[in-house]
Amino acid sequence: MDGLGERIHAIRKSRNLTQQQFADQLSVSRPFISRIESGKESPSDSLLKLISLQFDVSYEWITGGKGSMFTVEINQMDIDIAEVVDRGFVDMLNRVGESVKHCNAQEKIMVYDVLMELADILSLKAKSTSQKTIALETIRDIFCQTAFLMKKCLTLTVTGTFKEEWLDNQYRWFTDNYLEFLSKAKSEFLYSKDE
Repeated sequence: MDGLGERIHAIRKSRNLTQQQFADQLSVSRPFISRIESGKESPSDSLLKLISLQFDVSYEWITGGKGSMFTVEINQMDIDIAEVVDRGFVDMLNRVGESVKHCNAQEKIMVYDVLMELADILSLKAKSTSQKTIALETIRDIFCQTAFLMKKCLTLTVTGTFKEEWLDNQYRWFTDNYLEFLSKAKSEFLYSKDE
């Protein structure tokens, strides 16, 4: 084990959590936590920050072993970031509401259907916390790429061979990645442990 792996192991043990329970709280896989603890894999900085927030552990202690493991005070910057995200989410929902006003009846029904499906997924009780995250990541990846492609198709002003080649390339890229998104989700679901 390297120093970082040992510190992650110490955090998990201090909370009396199994690797699976620890992984579930972070929405990652148990094998990933095992590889981190054994020093075979390095966690991203965002995961280290999540561990710090989730388990009230000093980020400086996690990354460099400096100071005390546990934090006592709440970091004001973390509160500010959460408030900005919350405000941004509300602004985004308002923007969707404003944009829908300009849609015809059929388009409004389609937007409603998409939002209801998303709401259903968010309200489901998954077998593990990572499963819901995997489902949302897959939906996000497929939706965002589809939206990008559709926006380009709707706004592309060139015509002829170039437009046809561009659309063919985009279609091939999307179908290849669509299968990759679904394959990743399938493997993650197969290997996630039931609670």
